[in-house]
Amino acid sequence: MSIINAKNSDVRVAAYRDLVEYSLKVVDYAVSAIPVLDSYQNDSLVDTLTAGHLAKQLERVVGLMRKVINQTERRVFNGEKVPASEKIISLIEDHSDIIVKAERAQKLRKN
Repeated sequence: MSIINAKNSDVRVAAYRDLVEYSLKVVDYAVSAIPVLDSYQNDSLVDTLTAGHLAKQLERVVGLMRKVINQTERRVFNGEKVPASEKIISLIEDHSDIIVKAERAQKLRKN
């Protein structure tokens, strides 16, 4: 919320720095959990398979999070324009699209 409600760019950038810092901690934690889940063995085959499935899901999300962190660093801290084709829109939906508002779509067509 502090990013959305920031009164100026300095406050917004500081909030993004905090967000990236915490995101990196979460990624590190997830990375350390993956091998534990992947090697989990239990008398219950369901539990063992579930742990393996969770490890695969974490691997996917960690990859996406690293891309989100990278695009945030590039866009917010380095002032780059990140092409839409490189942007991660959703960690949950694999095939999410950016919705272009009518006014923007008209401007894009004119250019």
